Amino acid sequence: MKVSARIAAFEFAGDTVRLAVVKTGGKTPVILEALESRAQYAGPEERFDALVQTVRDVVGKVKTRKPVYVLSASSAYSVVRVLKVPFRGAKRVAAAVRFELEPYLAFSIEELVVDFSPIREKDGGTEVLAVGMRHAVLAEQVAVLREAGVDPEGINIDVAGLTSLWQAALGPGGGLRAALHVRQDGAILSVIDGKSLVYFRHLAVSAAQVHASPNAAAREVQNLIRAFVATREGEQEIASLTVTGVDLFEEEKRLFEEHLQIPADYVDLLSGVKGAQIAREAGPSPESADEQSNAWEPVVGIAACAAGDGLWYEFRKGPLRRSQAWRGAITHAVFSAGLAALLLIGYVGFCFADYRNRMNEIELVGEDIRAIFKECYPGAPAVKDPPANDFGGMQSFQAMATLHESFSGPAEELQVSLFSRPTLLDILLELAQKMPAKYVTLTELRLQGGKTPELVIAGDVNDPNGFNEVLQALKQSPLFATVSEPQRRAEAGGKSTFEIRARF
Repeated sequence: MKVSARIAAFEFAGDTVRLAVVKTGGKTPVILEALESRAQYAGPEERFDALVQTVRDVVGKVKTRKPVYVLSASSAYSVVRVLKVPFRGAKRVAAAVRFELEPYLAFSIEELVVDFSPIREKDGGTEVLAVGMRHAVLAEQVAVLREAGVDPEGINIDVAGLTSLWQAALGPGGGLRAALHVRQDGAILSVIDGKSLVYFRHLAVSAAQVHASPNAAAREVQNLIRAFVATREGEQEIASLTVTGVDLFEEEKRLFEEHLQIPADYVDLLSGVKGAQIAREAGPSPESADEQSNAWEPVVGIAACAAGDGLWYEFRKGPLRRSQAWRGAITHAVFSAGLAALLLIGYVGFCFADYRNRMNEIELVGEDIRAIFKECYPGAPAVKDPPANDFGGMQSFQAMATLHESFSGPAEELQVSLFSRPTLLDILLELAQKMPAKYVTLTELRLQGGKTPELVIAGDVNDPNGFNEVLQALKQSPLFATVSEPQRRAEAGGKSTFEIRARF
């Protein structure tokens, strides 16, 4: 199920800031706004501030009320590899992918933010497409957005957005299919098998280079296709190639296909998208058609993916995870302290009660820290003999940090499952897929925290027969450890409601 929302997707293309505001929930996404601006600065030391001001200028022109912001990252900064993980199940695979990818890198895994998409289960394990993005590049872009007052909900990669629009243009079908998405500063070769993205590579072949030397571009694409097919161990080959982002002349097409040795078709990914003219008129204002090559398609596709209509890789995690809740807590604490100073005499009783509540909250935080410490390092001396006066879990936290810094044992001793709990966006996407509107209408979602987080799902039953299918699909979801039996109630007028509790 696609979530109906207004989502704004950012992209940094060099010094250019591009933003597309898209309405989702329908058969195809609808482009509401398309804004673009280029940062102007004299020297490299001024670039960051110039980009911040450019983002502020772009956001200031947004007319859509309170859209959800996401970021589209360039695949030029990605590391991609097909891995065979010796596990099944989303949680176990997610915990292992980072460790499975590390041996193939020529640099530290800490330089990457890693996510994956499943391809297929094979020989008792799971084949996945692991994608690592350069942390430094994403951190800089997030820093620019946050300095400009925008804190994106998630970060996806441009090939996911392009693939989403491409699959919508292809329609249903199976087998291996390839696409070359040409952009102004490079190109992306991607391959899907059915609905799964099974391969992609960024090529240093721009739209101008494809026009100038279509035969050289075709040879590079052909070499990548042959390398990919060789890894499939004799399975089916790619029969055709879809080219997007360039409008080749007939002679250019002839040269391209002659060296490619497989048929090619040429598609405009925005041709079936409502509001495409808004994007085309927004810019860039090209001196040649090359500058328009897939300029808006990635951000439009990423916005659609964020609403459950496509592939979503999440790179807003680890050091890049959102810290808005902490900033809000700090702001609230400062405000409370100032108010207490002004009204100290009149609100002594209130302050005392508030103090007690906060002390209780701190102690609850301490209990959570000690529980995490025990689960991560069950044999640690500080776990067996807890320190005295461990107020708020501070001493346990310090001991855990010290152990983490000195830890050099095998990776499997660390309970990585603690760090693979689903995000709110993961949960919303899963519910959108497992609980379609033709069967149920969701009226309430409550997320209860603690050591065993619990999600309460309430709604109306639209199709009693289909409700059982929804329940079974929810029980088989890899995001939930347990799903309770529904509590159903019959309302006046023949209406039926339900409430389900799911634990992670």
